[in-house]
Amino acid sequence: MDFLIPVLTGNTMRECDAKTIAEEPISGIDLMERASRGIYNKLIPELNARQKIAIVCGPGNNGGDGLCIALMLLRDGFDVKIYRTIFGKNISADHTFYYQLLMQYKADLVQDIEDPNQLDFEKCDIVLDAIFGTGMQHIATDLFLKCIQIINNFSGTVYSIDMPSGLLDKGFQPYNSFVHSKITYTIEAPKPSFFYPENKISFRIANAGIKIKDAPTEEYFLSAEAQHIKNILRAIPQKPEHGHKGNSGHVLLIGGNNGMHGAIALAANSCIQHGAGLTTAFAPAGAKLYLANIPKAMHIAKKLIVENAFHVNDKNFTTLAIGPGLGLDSESTEFLKIILKTWNKPVILDADALNILAENEGFWKYVLPGSILTPHPGEFTRLFGIFNHTSDKFQKAREVCQSKQIYILAKDKYSALICPDGSIVFNGSGGPELSQGGSGDTLTGAIAAWMARTSDPKMACMAAMYLCGLGETV
Repeated sequence: MDFLIPVLTGNTMRECDAKTIAEEPISGIDLMERASRGIYNKLIPELNARQKIAIVCGPGNNGGDGLCIALMLLRDGFDVKIYRTIFGKNISADHTFYYQLLMQYKADLVQDIEDPNQLDFEKCDIVLDAIFGTGMQHIATDLFLKCIQIINNFSGTVYSIDMPSGLLDKGFQPYNSFVHSKITYTIEAPKPSFFYPENKISFRIANAGIKIKDAPTEEYFLSAEAQHIKNILRAIPQKPEHGHKGNSGHVLLIGGNNGMHGAIALAANSCIQHGAGLTTAFAPAGAKLYLANIPKAMHIAKKLIVENAFHVNDKNFTTLAIGPGLGLDSESTEFLKIILKTWNKPVILDADALNILAENEGFWKYVLPGSILTPHPGEFTRLFGIFNHTSDKFQKAREVCQSKQIYILAKDKYSALICPDGSIVFNGSGGPELSQGGSGDTLTGAIAAWMARTSDPKMACMAAMYLCGLGETV
């Protein structure tokens, strides 16, 4: 799946750098300039010529990127001040090369500071953070931590190069131990810690032509940046030119109990919009008022009670999604149990179906391989417990998916699709506008449609979450 961008650790990225240098071939200095140019091209639309920019550079190659970008800014007429935070650490060779170029450009352009309090951003509009990149192996301390704290106290806009300085590529760390930048311009591939909600990272990918295609990883990213959207939309299956409704499956959506009729209507409307051949809602008669506005949706007007559960026949439907507006009372619980016991195909479980599952451990044995669970953070906690850190949460999800051969789509800023093979696909489309009731119901309907169309749970989830994030249908 070439449309998936690998999510890589710092160690793997360095291996990719070395491979690119050896195979292209290209010098490390030239690769640094190419990467810096990629970042610069992403950064420049955010700037205007009247802004004063401070660049804080560390001793390694991340600092070298900062110096290289400083040179580009200066040549384009920007007002730039440059600080180096070396503090007795070894300086990389590529960093030294661009430092010497800057000295030739203007001898007093760079200030080497001995005390973090020498960082003066008073007249600056922007701080460009280039202290540390992916080379960090431990949490920043002492003078470097003080620099990070001073940057975080800056009232203007902060951008980071490759990594927010101080952020480790994996694992837990305190929120105040790394730079809180508005945007991180990361080189070639996102890093695992970008996807931990507690880190609150927003990032853009800067292309540097580094060879990452075959890099070893179990984590991938669906990017919504302009240059990637067309590739992803091209990879999502299209309807056959000479197809008909019978080729796109028949979805049964169950839910919409009293007081929650809108949930099943949202799911049904989304299912139709995402191209299911036929869409039927199994919901109480009260949902008719909502479903009447969706003429393409059929309605089985029955109460969600045990005796009616036996009317659900898996031979008549391709795909089943259950949960939006299902309810949590004892009748709904028994209704779900009968559905799971008698439905002999994978199922899509959302909302109240997940909450019932969390309270009834014995129901798990009826969840067949290939099924899809779509918990938001609260539902995930009810299902699997509280975790100290998102990396632990992902590990638990991996264990569940591998042991039960199911898919979990954990909804969040970067929704994570955890697959039975242990891989994770993070979604980059969507934003805070989706943080409202009904978005999950819409996603459930979309997943059901794509499952009916493709019979491929992984593609169904990827297509649905990506397109829902973009506000698109195919």
